[in-house]
Amino acid sequence: MMSAKKLVRSVFDFEDEFIETIAEVPEKEPEAWAPEKPLRVAGVGHPRVDGYARTTGDARFAVDVQLPRMTLGRVLRSPVPHARIRKIDISEAEKVPGVLGIMTCANAPKIRWYRNSFLFDPHIRYEGDEVAFVVAETEVALEEALRRIHVEYEELPFVLEAEEAMKPNAPRLFKNGNIRDGKPRVYQRGDVEKGFAEADAVVEDTYRTQVVHHAPLEPHVCVVNWEGDRLTIWESTQATFRVQQGLANILKIPLNKIRVINYFMGAGFGSKLGIEKHTVMAALMAKRLGRPVKVVTPRKDEFLA
Repeated sequence: MMSAKKLVRSVFDFEDEFIETIAEVPEKEPEAWAPEKPLRVAGVGHPRVDGYARTTGDARFAVDVQLPRMTLGRVLRSPVPHARIRKIDISEAEKVPGVLGIMTCANAPKIRWYRNSFLFDPHIRYEGDEVAFVVAETEVALEEALRRIHVEYEELPFVLEAEEAMKPNAPRLFKNGNIRDGKPRVYQRGDVEKGFAEADAVVEDTYRTQVVHHAPLEPHVCVVNWEGDRLTIWESTQATFRVQQGLANILKIPLNKIRVINYFMGAGFGSKLGIEKHTVMAALMAKRLGRPVKVVTPRKDEFLA
């Protein structure tokens, strides 16, 4: 007669997704490692599997990808934290030799992003928000075109503290308020009130910590290329399949038409876990121009946006 297996079910929250796992509990506890038994891993030096490639410079990163007729893309970002765009004039920027195309909220497809925002949105919600995307032949042309784009902003009130942003009369970034889903997400285990009642002392205070940035050595990078209806992306990402799925959802194309390649990565620390706006912008412009587009995010943009 077969004995029933003992299973343990775990549910945990990761990046706003609830993930469930079920594991079988072994009938017998594994034997403890004897003190005299030699260790093969712990305490023993092992070369990294990618160590030679990285130290010799043989490792290939997304920024190293070079394709025929490849162009360069970069984002123009808002210098103000909260505003509405009244007018964007790209006429002078388009005259710069080497500039191939400029995309803004005035000429880009209306692609939804998070909540009720868009890929290119006339409502600016933070300093560094995306205003325009320029594609050019050279870095010099890119920088000159970005300088020549004239944007007229209607500046709006803003707050700097989370407590102020949660107040009912705070400047709204979204139609349904600043709190996601309209209310805080509460995690609760056990009888909290009973715990407070039985505690010898209750200490209440507001605790703050310093701002921490991921600051990976390698910035965000992508190279986008269309071959007919097939899209290939070389991306510095921690989530290859999220990039693929995100592009499929946004561009309305099948997953089997999208290939995402991730070579070596110069760290991410959680900052490269999803689809980025600049990758979608590059895909749109590469399709429009019929040429590959490479985006390397400047270090300032890494910290700002």
